[in-house]
Amino acid sequence: MKTTKILGAVLALFLLTAFFISSGAAAPVPGSTVYVYEYGATGDTVPTTYYRYENGLVTGSVTTDATGTFTCEGIIEGIYDIVPTGPTAGAFTLKYPMATLNAYKSGTGTSIDETIIIESQPIDFIVIGTNGLPYRLLFTTPTGGATSTFGKDSVTGTQLTFADSTIFPESQLRGINISDVQHGEWKVKVSLKTGYAQGMMIPITPSKYLSSNTISFTVSLPPADSISVSKARITPGSSLLLTLTGMPSSHVYINIDEPGFNILEGQSGILDQYYDETGYIYNFTVMLSSSGTRTLQLDTNSSSKNTTYSFTATFPSSTQTAVVVVSSASSVDEVPLQSGWNFISVPKTLNTTIQSAKNLFVEVDTDNRSILGYDAFQKVWVSVESADPVQPLNAYWIYAKTPCSVDLAYPDTPALPAAKTLYPGWNAVGLSSLNNTPAQTALFGTSWRVLIPWNLEGGMYDQAIVNGGSDANSPSRFMTPGNGYWVYVDSESTLLGLTA
Repeated sequence: MKTTKILGAVLALFLLTAFFISSGAAAPVPGSTVYVYEYGATGDTVPTTYYRYENGLVTGSVTTDATGTFTCEGIIEGIYDIVPTGPTAGAFTLKYPMATLNAYKSGTGTSIDETIIIESQPIDFIVIGTNGLPYRLLFTTPTGGATSTFGKDSVTGTQLTFADSTIFPESQLRGINISDVQHGEWKVKVSLKTGYAQGMMIPITPSKYLSSNTISFTVSLPPADSISVSKARITPGSSLLLTLTGMPSSHVYINIDEPGFNILEGQSGILDQYYDETGYIYNFTVMLSSSGTRTLQLDTNSSSKNTTYSFTATFPSSTQTAVVVVSSASSVDEVPLQSGWNFISVPKTLNTTIQSAKNLFVEVDTDNRSILGYDAFQKVWVSVESADPVQPLNAYWIYAKTPCSVDLAYPDTPALPAAKTLYPGWNAVGLSSLNNTPAQTALFGTSWRVLIPWNLEGGMYDQAIVNGGSDANSPSRFMTPGNGYWVYVDSESTLLGLTA
């Protein structure tokens, strides 16, 4: 009787298995891994149901389409078998495929994700994915449309298949030419292709499973070649910023027609530089950044020649020029204000007719905002009233609705040099001199530790000057008339003006 039951069970299992086989089922290789969206992964020729097992129990099922492909959404990864009565030796693992996309500027390790690239820049697309699965790159155009073609050469003209488990053959996706690509923001991601015979495309979309990342980038025309200086006129011993704009990562050759400048050491992007017998630089080569810009600080010294200097920049496709006047003339007759907040000072005692805040700033549209000073003793901001005198060695915050200048005038009979008490901590100060002056000279006799300059032209703070510092932080860097400064002192000190 017991033998009869066993034979009956075996027969039932045989008939059940035969039913699945006769129904068009051809279960995957036992112990193999099958991927959702993998065309013909099971070999089935009719829709077939497979059962998911956890701890020997059926916990769900999924059915292939007529091509033997798992295409439905919400599939749970796990161990599956065609037999509903328990996992057999024919069980297999069902997983979602993996696809990761990277895109670089050709020949570099620089990602283009969330960047601006120039239309002449070729791109490498590198895709990491599951062995054997066909795929395409799907692009979203700047106008919101979808396409599988990008650049002069289509990247999807033929079936693309992952060659192994690590990386797609790179040669097919290297150096994609984008010189005729629409300008604007593009997005791209990997789309696995299933039902290849029918040309079906199924993007990896389920958020609960690993999906292809999206890369965004903006295609743009190259910026126009240009060279500019931060100041049209400087005095010997002062600095200026030289800004270059052009083709990203291109080399630009700069020539200076007169000796008198040097480049601040340690700046990036400088490829080579040449000096004359007097120690001044006369030409140098710069590599522009990946965004097509480069800004460098150039310094003069007290012996730099009073003349007009010409900077000629030779770009790959053009030549541009900028000029700056270096003059030791000591007339400081105005303070330029940029739109927004400005941190300013006056270099010496003003003529009584314009000494009050009301008269000095009469042409400035402050947009009804207060002019501010700083009381270092009490460590509080104070509003400058219209009748308050604007004095040298103090620094003031003033708002200008539009760019303008504050005209200065001085008495015929010089007053005594100004003096200001500095209190421990931060103090708002100005340079009381008509000439650029090294910080260590202007602050001599005080217990200063750090000086933070405001850049009037740039509307921002410059790099700090440190007592005892070096290079860019050296105390030999110059303070400039008209600018505002924060100075930190360790103990109460007296700051003296250098001019009457």
